[in-house]
Amino acid sequence: RIAKRYVQRAEEAAARDQLEALGSIGEGIFELWRAVEEKHTPGGIIAKDADKLEAALTAKEYVESGHPTAATWIEKTKPLLRTESARRLISELDSVSYTDWWADL
Repeated sequence: RIAKRYVQRAEEAAARDQLEALGSIGEGIFELWRAVEEKHTPGGIIAKDADKLEAALTAKEYVESGHPTAATWIEKTKPLLRTESARRLISELDSVSYTDWWADL
């Protein structure tokens, strides 16, 4: 948990540094970024869940490509999801293959 605190501070400093040159627009973008990171707004919660789902989908691809230990990422992600829709989506990962989306194109 201590390392996470330092990583978060470094991420915030990096975001500020990248957005500083944009002036007030950059400040607005920074506030949106902060809302996602702090998960205080509905949009921030949804965005963070989407970020975690994307990583879980990538882990599913790794599992099916011969890296079974990536399944741990999926299992650890499940309790972190806050929205019902994200929980439903991740529960479906066990019943699909990562290639299913393009199989019937």
